Amino acid sequence: MFASAAVIFLQNLQQDDTTLSNHQQRFNKLLQDIQQISYKVHIHHLREDTDLETTLTEFLKLHDIVITIGNLTEELFTAVAKVYDEHWTDDCKETSREINEDSDSSEYKYFQIITEQQNHILKLHRFYFIESDCVDLDFTQLLKQLNSFTRKPVYSKVFHYNKSDKRANEFVDKLISRENGVRCKKLTENEVIVSSGSIEEINALHQHFVDSYEVENSFVLDEYEEEILNSPCIFIQEAIQYIKECFDLYKPENVFICFNGGKDCTVLLHLMMLILRTYYSNFNRPVFCMYVQSKKPFPQVTAFIDKLKKYYNLDVHTLTLGIKDGLAAILQDKPNLKACLMGTRRSDPFSANLRHFQATDNGWPEIMRVSPLLDWEFAHVWDYLLSFKVPYCCLYDEGYTSLGNVDNTLKNPQLLNEDTGAYYPAYRLLKSTKERSGRM
Repeated sequence: MFASAAVIFLQNLQQDDTTLSNHQQRFNKLLQDIQQISYKVHIHHLREDTDLETTLTEFLKLHDIVITIGNLTEELFTAVAKVYDEHWTDDCKETSREINEDSDSSEYKYFQIITEQQNHILKLHRFYFIESDCVDLDFTQLLKQLNSFTRKPVYSKVFHYNKSDKRANEFVDKLISRENGVRCKKLTENEVIVSSGSIEEINALHQHFVDSYEVENSFVLDEYEEEILNSPCIFIQEAIQYIKECFDLYKPENVFICFNGGKDCTVLLHLMMLILRTYYSNFNRPVFCMYVQSKKPFPQVTAFIDKLKKYYNLDVHTLTLGIKDGLAAILQDKPNLKACLMGTRRSDPFSANLRHFQATDNGWPEIMRVSPLLDWEFAHVWDYLLSFKVPYCCLYDEGYTSLGNVDNTLKNPQLLNEDTGAYYPAYRLLKSTKERSGRM
């Protein structure tokens, strides 16, 4: 959970201390509001002659969120691009030009517009940019976004049970009467929704329902469904469209997902389940997952996959063969399968030139590979996981950024805090080109 925000006032060289103090006071209400949503706010002042790239890099290493207040200049955006990835520089420069020319553009490749008023507040992953002359703006949307990172997670599941099962009704009544722990609410006479901040608690309840009562069906109900479906992020919207296109072309029952517990396929699984529930509600069978298990998997990865298997009601098929032979065996057993959803991104090995829909190569079992996250960056993945409280493997909080197996994966040296010897969590990694630095 995020806890720290650096607020940076970018000051002109001509500003004296009095002018600077007055400028900061104009934003005091915003600073107080940020503190109210559980951030510890650190205020800094930077002059125009500061080495922005170096300074902003240090701030992002120390804080979860960085907010700059000042002129949205090309120098600022170029510095920020270099903090993350050099290839963003051209888009950042173009964004700066459009803003300063009062362009009415409503969409940029990497930047997200937070306010509907003339580009006053922009977001680029853990950076937020506020123009210094927009103190009178409504900051509701900004605070809502910041709050998404600090809010407590809520996990919910709906159970359909036999309404004539007296014991089930008595158990549901007990859950409803609880004052602490799991929240429970009846939706219909044979349908109940349970919610908790713990997936383990939801899974335990699921197991109790299945073992003790006549459960006809159950499914996950995402707390942040509307936020995701209506997200202004073009990468999320494109992924949703590719997944829907896949289901429309091949039908949900003929699609499976390749899931190994990593961050990318965790995002994909979450999106897939949300889309199935929203647009294909008649599909009520377990989703088939292909898990290609390495020779020495991390125990934490195995435990995480098992946790999501129970939570999402997944049909997980574990392959210990090579992926080619394993895929052939799956298709022989399930010849109806036509397409595989994959969490591949262009930064993955041998993936730079992939298409979103691409058939397997010659000599491989025939299947359509569908990669909805192909154009996502490392930071997009973490934006999604953290903002929408998607459960992910605990190894990412320990300094791992790319998961292989016990023998070929180390904590990413880019995340080492040399002062303490501890490692920052994966989302603190800045350069996506260093994502696989822990792989041997």
